[in-house]
Amino acid sequence: MDSTHDHHTEASPRGWDEERRELLSELARLTDQVDRALHDSLTGLPNRSLVIEQLVERLERGSEPALVLVDLDRFRAINDRVGHPAGDRMLVELAQRLHDAAGEDELVARIAGDAFVLLSSSGEAEASARRVLEAVALPFEIDGRELWARASVGVVNSGKDAEQMLRDADLAVHRAKSDGGSRIVTFQPGIRTEVVKQLELREELARALEKDEIVAYFQPKVDLRSARVIGVEALVRWAHPKRGLVSPDDFLPLAEAGGHMRALTERVIEFSARLAGDWWRSGLGLQLSVNLPAGSLCDRGWKLDDFVAATLMRTGLPGNVLQFEVTEDALMADPEVAAETLNRLSALGATISLDDFGTGHSSLGRMKSLPIDELKIDRSFIVGLADEESRAIVRSTIHLAHQMGLQVVAEGVETEATWRELRSMGCERAQGFFVAEPLPAREIPAWLASWNQRARELSRTRRSPRIGAKPAREGAASRPKTAA
Repeated sequence: MDSTHDHHTEASPRGWDEERRELLSELARLTDQVDRALHDSLTGLPNRSLVIEQLVERLERGSEPALVLVDLDRFRAINDRVGHPAGDRMLVELAQRLHDAAGEDELVARIAGDAFVLLSSSGEAEASARRVLEAVALPFEIDGRELWARASVGVVNSGKDAEQMLRDADLAVHRAKSDGGSRIVTFQPGIRTEVVKQLELREELARALEKDEIVAYFQPKVDLRSARVIGVEALVRWAHPKRGLVSPDDFLPLAEAGGHMRALTERVIEFSARLAGDWWRSGLGLQLSVNLPAGSLCDRGWKLDDFVAATLMRTGLPGNVLQFEVTEDALMADPEVAAETLNRLSALGATISLDDFGTGHSSLGRMKSLPIDELKIDRSFIVGLADEESRAIVRSTIHLAHQMGLQVVAEGVETEATWRELRSMGCERAQGFFVAEPLPAREIPAWLASWNQRARELSRTRRSPRIGAKPAREGAASRPKTAA
């Protein structure tokens, strides 16, 4: 009996230690499972489940939580260009940037492929959203390559249900993307109705392309020295049977989101080339400019230059009749494909114009490597020409463009004073309501006839009126009415 008792007395501690180790191991395994269930495997950030859990807790405590939903724009194109492993490394770096941008009490999570959430408070969410946009806008260095990204951000400042707050944030992001992306939209109840209407509009857009409801208006571009009309820019519009003339700002983002951008671009190029052919045969030798959005410029599955070459062959036009305008942001969406596309278009004889210069992220080094012929200064600088800082920017931009051998176009010229000021700076071309609002093709010949008298007056050399000064009572130029 004594020996048996001694045996159990000695064996029990060892058995307990082994059992405890097994329990601790099991506990660690379960803890790891829970942790993996609540965290993203790629970035290590909390995932959607943990966000919901934390959001529910804060709502129950009455701490007035807010959400900032961040969704990258055109991330699929980046993945297609650099591959998924590099895309993943970009997401890991973005996760770190968002973590650094977040406030002390904010939770950063990855809830989907390229979607992140900041669990914030109603007083901090707007400021956090601005920091997020700034963080995304910086270039990413991935595998020795410089990549650029943009993001649409939705903010929800209040709510009572966690899932509903996430749905509302998603609606705000949808609205931001529909407005062009790279912006912040704060959720308001009316957005639900707007998003439904936008989805309906997207469906109608597919039918509009089939029914020839997509039309082009044309805004003249003139030489500042001679006031001679040198070309027109095609500006797409949607002649909706019930809504009237729909602005491109309202439907181009929907066209890109719905996969209609290629068909839309083809329609505008085809129509513009046919019109240019008619004008040339009638003696109006005008160059015709077509805008190329990022979705068309960087479409890896479409040989845009082949379509343009076939169009030129059908219409019998030389390539230099067409000009293609691209923005800095469109170039940065996929720099390699953009450069290849522009070089092939240039080889056809078409000229290339860099649009909205001063509002994007392109570098001078990249510009020098592209076949750019013309630079268009964004209208925000031209309209503000009375400001000394804007005037200095415009003057420097003109000088820089000339150093690079580029022609310069000023957008948004609205007064004679601005016209003459730009001419004195050496700017070659102008476009804006002072010259003409966008016009239907049928009105261009009549407008040209009426422009000749104004052109003779404007081509005369005289002292430029001071920007911002009141015009004289007689002979003062009146601003044309705003385009519909």
